[in-house]
Amino acid sequence: MKDITIFHKILFPTDFSEDSINNLTFALNLAKQNQAELIILYAYRLIKVDSDKQSEMLDLKTKFETEAKIKFNKLKETILNSTQIKFSFSCDIGFLSDRIILNVNKNKIDLVVISKKMEHFIIEKKDNSKEISNSLTCPVLILA
Repeated sequence: MKDITIFHKILFPTDFSEDSINNLTFALNLAKQNQAELIILYAYRLIKVDSDKQSEMLDLKTKFETEAKIKFNKLKETILNSTQIKFSFSCDIGFLSDRIILNVNKNKIDLVVISKKMEHFIIEKKDNSKEISNSLTCPVLILA
C-alpha cells in the first residue's frame, strides 16, 4: 500500500525563540512523513518614520534581515540540512498574521504549524484586526 501524502507545503512561522526551535522538530517530522516542503517564515515590523530618517529605517531593515538570516543559517547547519526535506526561508516585513495569510495564499500552503507562543503573540499583541483563522484556506495546527 502506498503512503498517502496529505500535505505538500507546510508553513512554520518562527521568532527563533527556544519555544519555536523546539516546535520546529515537530514541523520537520510532519514534513518528512508527508514528503512536504517546509517554509519557515520570520515576520517583523518596522515603525514608520519621518522621511528625513529613511536611511535609519533602511539600516534597521538590513539589521533585522541580516540577524534573521544568521539565525536561519544556524538552523540549517544544526537541524535542517540533516533532514533530507525541501525547505525554504522567508523574511517578511509586516504583521505576523498578514504575512501568514499572504504566504498561505501565495505558496498554496496546505497546513500552518504554529507554536502556542506565536499564537499568543498574534492574539495578545492584537497583531492584526483580521481574525486569522477565518482568513486562512488551510488548517492550523497549534503546538503546546
